[in-house]
Amino acid sequence: MWNVIGANRILEQRARKTEYIRHRKTLAEVKPQIDNLPPQEFDFLVTRPKAKQQINGKTIDNLDLNRTVQANNRDLVRRMERPKSGVKSSNKKPSKSSLHSTYFKFVAAQINE
Repeated sequence: MWNVIGANRILEQRARKTEYIRHRKTLAEVKPQIDNLPPQEFDFLVTRPKAKQQINGKTIDNLDLNRTVQANNRDLVRRMERPKSGVKSSNKKPSKSSLHSTYFKFVAAQINE
């Protein structure tokens, strides 16, 4: 009705009043569309069984790997500290190349066993 041009002032006022009354009536009948409910909880999001399984699986694998690495490191240090027969032991640190070769020999021995 807002785009209708009134030919008479009284008819225009009556049309505006009826339009306003209809507008107020529709506003009173409008239902709110705000959802104040908490979000729906899904069981699989709360328990997250796959995530727990992955975490537990990774930690067990990491523990086994850490134990293996620590055992290998202890064995390597024990072999490096043991002086070889006929070789004079010195107080200076072993060079990096000798450490690397000793480590690779150790790894090769572990593979061959």
